Amino acid sequence: MVSSLLIGLVAVTVMGFANQLGDTCTVSAIREIVQVRRFTRLFVLLEAALWAGVSLVWLNAFDTLTTRPSNYAVGTLTIVGGILFGLGALLNRACLFGTVSRLGNGEWAYIFTPAGIFAGSLAALKLPPPQPFTPNESLALGSPPWLLALTIGLILVRLYVHRLKAGQAKRSILKYLSSPSVATTVIGISFVIAFAVEGSWGYAELLSDFARGKAQAFPIKWVLFAALMMGSVGGAWVTKQFRSITPTIENVVRCLIGGALMGAGAALIPGGNISLVLIGIPLLQPYAWVAFASICITLYAAIRMTTRQDAP
Repeated sequence: MVSSLLIGLVAVTVMGFANQLGDTCTVSAIREIVQVRRFTRLFVLLEAALWAGVSLVWLNAFDTLTTRPSNYAVGTLTIVGGILFGLGALLNRACLFGTVSRLGNGEWAYIFTPAGIFAGSLAALKLPPPQPFTPNESLALGSPPWLLALTIGLILVRLYVHRLKAGQAKRSILKYLSSPSVATTVIGISFVIAFAVEGSWGYAELLSDFARGKAQAFPIKWVLFAALMMGSVGGAWVTKQFRSITPTIENVVRCLIGGALMGAGAALIPGGNISLVLIGIPLLQPYAWVAFASICITLYAAIRMTTRQDAP
């Protein structure tokens, strides 16, 4: 019990640190596509999903994946949830990944985003809950031996590429870890390690469970959330990005409303973009693909519209 908690704390702290260095955010990824027509940030998010999936498959192969990821049916509310989450992330100017990074930077208005997520989760209780998908088992977790062998090759190739890039760039290890590709790889693996030892611990899911009155394991999950924030603050401190910014009323309201929309969306999907990218997508769960596509399409359309309105 104590050892698993320590492993989880270390993994979550590393995840927060890497998230801060890599500046991972779905909103930033879609904004990059709209404004400069580059897919770099979106690709590194999908790479994080790949390495999270590889980690889940290997943990399952050795019977160390004690918590089975839940799967849900695809329905209208899955798409509605994705739309609400996308609009909330845009208004908040950061997704769940980005909110942790902004808080780590000292942008204190984002303290109100989790409060908004909780309020949105409460409001979503009046709607029908997501239905489990049958069969619940993921196709990816039943991978044949040849697929496991293939993942070994992928890992070796990626490690070799990382080594080549680090040598060619002649950068410090900290600057190399700050590249989105490296940071998201660390995020994917550390998230799965924490999931393996402590189960579902994401803060959007925690606040949603709290809204539904599920009190089990809350102290541990809150400690993990605190560790995530400590890692983020540590990353900002090391890279000298930490700036204490006093929140304005406008920013507080924006984060509250944006958080509420994300909370309602995450309750309907269910799950926020962190769990979708790092669990649902790599495990080939249809609801996760549909929900994340809804989030991205909503963000793309909304950013395109606001960009045109801002143009002279």
